[in-house]
Amino acid sequence: MAKIKRSEDLKAVQEIIGKRIGHMRELIVPNQSECARLLGVDASTLNKIEKGDRAPNVFIIIELSNILEVSTDFLLKGLVDLNSKNEFAAYNATSVPELTLK
Repeated sequence: MAKIKRSEDLKAVQEIIGKRIGHMRELIVPNQSECARLLGVDASTLNKIEKGDRAPNVFIIIELSNILEVSTDFLLKGLVDLNSKNEFAAYNATSVPELTLK
């Protein structure tokens, strides 16, 4: 099957989603291999998603939402529900970068 060439706008969205997933995953499940195991995917697949080299499918988004205890809207659009402790923590961490561990 031939690869579909994505527009630059879609590539940018894919990268942002990957960064958001990676950031949340590091907060909740610091070990990428462990998170991949929980998702039922290879660690290289999760790594490619987090780097923005691969778009996550709907099933991975749903499962990540469950594992990370965030909404799919947060993962896909960055919409923060301040009633969600994990989304609120991510929001605060990005608002005050000095508070995040390097």
